[in-house]
Amino acid sequence: MKISHRPRTWSVFRNRIYGKLGVCGLSLGLLLFTQQTGSAVVLASEDFTYASGILADAANDGGQGWSGAWMGSAVPEVLSTVNLSYTAVGYDVTQTGTGQIYSFYSSGDGVSSRLLAQPVLGTEGGTEVWFSILLRVGGTSVNDSGRTGLYFNVAGTSRSTADAGFLLVGETFRTLSDGTLAGTGPTLALNTTHLVVGRVSLLETGSSTISLWLDPTNVTDPASLGAPSISYSADFGGSITSVGIEAYGQGTAAAIGMSDAFRLGTTLNSVTVPEPNALSMMIGASLLGLVWRRGGRR
Repeated sequence: MKISHRPRTWSVFRNRIYGKLGVCGLSLGLLLFTQQTGSAVVLASEDFTYASGILADAANDGGQGWSGAWMGSAVPEVLSTVNLSYTAVGYDVTQTGTGQIYSFYSSGDGVSSRLLAQPVLGTEGGTEVWFSILLRVGGTSVNDSGRTGLYFNVAGTSRSTADAGFLLVGETFRTLSDGTLAGTGPTLALNTTHLVVGRVSLLETGSSTISLWLDPTNVTDPASLGAPSISYSADFGGSITSVGIEAYGQGTAAAIGMSDAFRLGTTLNSVTVPEPNALSMMIGASLLGLVWRRGGRR
C-alpha cells in the first residue's frame, strides 16, 4: 500500500513546489516593477498624435488619463509630420506616434485645455505630482519669435484663468501663479528643444510648492536632477483637474511656438521613461510563474 501511494505523494509535493515557484515568479515581477518605477503611475500622457489642424477638435481625444477631447480656441494647432525630441541620461519617453503642438499665428493667448479623467487631490502633507514636457520656440530674434506654455486648472481659453504654469516667450522662461505671469526668468536658446521636468507638492488648502528643472542632463532619479532651476508657489484649490497648452507665433514659419510629449505621474520615472518597459518586466515574470505552475500540474 505504501508503495502505491508514493507516486501520488510525489505528485502533490511536486505541484506544491511548482506552485510556490509560480508565486515567486509573480513576486519577482512585482519587485522588478517596483524597483524600476518606484511604484510609478502615469496619470496622464499626450503625444498629440492627431491630423494636422486645430487641437481643440472633438476627434482629438487620444492619449491616456483624460476625460473627453481637447477644447478651447482655434489655436494652438497640431503639426502631424514631426515630433520634438530631447537627449538626457535617463530620459527615454517613447511617443505613440507623430505629431506636435505649434502655432504660426495667434490673435490671443491661444490656450486649449483638457480635463483629467481623475482629478489629482492634494493632502495635508502634500501629494507629490511630477510632470514633463518638451518645449521649443523658433525665431530669428527675441522680438521676432513664438511662445509656448503649460498650465494647470485652466477655465476657458486664457492663461489668466489658470492656477499655475509657465510660458517660454522667445528666450525668456516665465512662471505663472494664480493667473499672473512673473517677471523675467532664465534664458533658454531659440530654435532648440528644451525639456522641463516639474514636481508639485499639492496641498489640500493654501499655496503648493512647484519645482522646475530646465534642460536637466540626468533624470535617472531625483538626486541626479540636482537643485531645481526654479521654485515658486501657487494655489491649486486643493486639486489638479485640467491641463492647458498655449502656442503663439508671429505669423512666419520661423517665429513659432511648439510643445510635445506631455506626461503627468506620481514619480520622476513615471514621466521620464516609457511605462511599457516596466510593465513588460512584470508581465513577463508573471507569465513565467504561470508556466512553472502549469508545468507542475502535468
